[in-house]
Amino acid sequence: MALRLSIVVIGFDMKRELPRTVVSLLPPYQQGVRHDEVEIIVVDNGSAEPVCRDWFPEEAAIRVERVTGGARRRAWRSTRVQGLRVPNT
Repeated sequence: MALRLSIVVIGFDMKRELPRTVVSLLPPYQQGVRHDEVEIIVVDNGSAEPVCRDWFPEEAAIRVERVTGGARRRAWRSTRVQGLRVPNT
């Protein structure tokens, strides 16, 4: 199945909350979408302890990026879904 949804999660020093947030964005918590239809881009905005891919489920398409400023803009550019609209905020 083709990728249908890109979700961008930006975090800063959220070791406990970030994995929980990401898991809540995946099936079975989200209905009508399968693991292979969703990508999650986790952007670490310069945390003292860098975000690790190991914090998240293996079966999910999760990519971790580390930036030190401009996190939202960089994350939107990283998405792979066709026709994605980026809010002008």
